[in-house]
Amino acid sequence: THEHQLYLVPRRIDFTCNACGTQGDRSPYFCLQCNSMIHWECIDLPRVININRYDHRISYTHRLGHGKWKCGVCRDDVDGFFGAYSCSKCSNYVVHPLCATSGNVWDMVELEGIPEEEEIAPFEVIDDSTMKHFSHDHNLQINKDGRILHDDIVCAACVVQVCSEPFYSCEQCDFILHKKCANLPRKKRHVCHNLPFTLRTDSHLEAFSCMPCKQLFTGFRYEVDSRNILDVRCGSFSEPFVHKSHPHALYYSTDYYRFCSACACMPRSMISCDECDFRLCFKCAYLPQNLTRHRYDDIYMCSFKCRHNLGLLVN
Repeated sequence: THEHQLYLVPRRIDFTCNACGTQGDRSPYFCLQCNSMIHWECIDLPRVININRYDHRISYTHRLGHGKWKCGVCRDDVDGFFGAYSCSKCSNYVVHPLCATSGNVWDMVELEGIPEEEEIAPFEVIDDSTMKHFSHDHNLQINKDGRILHDDIVCAACVVQVCSEPFYSCEQCDFILHKKCANLPRKKRHVCHNLPFTLRTDSHLEAFSCMPCKQLFTGFRYEVDSRNILDVRCGSFSEPFVHKSHPHALYYSTDYYRFCSACACMPRSMISCDECDFRLCFKCAYLPQNLTRHRYDDIYMCSFKCRHNLGLLVN
């Protein structure tokens, strides 16, 4: 990651690493041409990588220059006069080098010189009101009239009732997709795993267990392997997460022995606030904004309790 030859200084010396911006106390590598010191651990920083917090590639740069940035992983300030990772597509996304290359964020693959995969769209546009989704054999028509379908008719992807939201329907069968579910990407990076998840639309009748919310579900799923599976609601998580019950942005965390502010459960992974003591488990974070009547009374009452705690609307 450095353009000049570096020389080892084999002695105890306090310094600030120019590659990562953190302190060191012994045996730095020194550059005579630009008067910089680098940790031996930072000599092999990768040039181009993917991280699980972000869908675009990020690249290492020696310095960002003047400006104010927050790290996309730890949310602390990033000093623009030391090394950092940044996105060429989104000018405001920056990550500390040590945050970007930590074992629970980076997939350990150097991407320099490897062509970027072209993103495959989840559907083909036929005309202004018709499209063909990769999960279904027939064309689907858009419906935007705000009607609420019978509670037995649910979206094939998220298995939730269609409540006045735009949706696609098939005229040849009973296949229904929320418009937002039809736009789900076929590949997705997620904080729960370093490798990318792939959208699977088969096995509609088989139940799977979602990693973050621990609920059994049917419908579409995001999958790395048989052990790492997400339902499409948890799979759509990205940071910062905005919830209507809370004024601050929320972020993924793995603080153990902390209670969900809605249902008081104690999960291993949560969505929490940096500014106050507010936390949500994934199950409560993705409760639908509106419900008319749920098919299952016990689930409905549990949902009502959590939604009451969150101040959401139940009709």
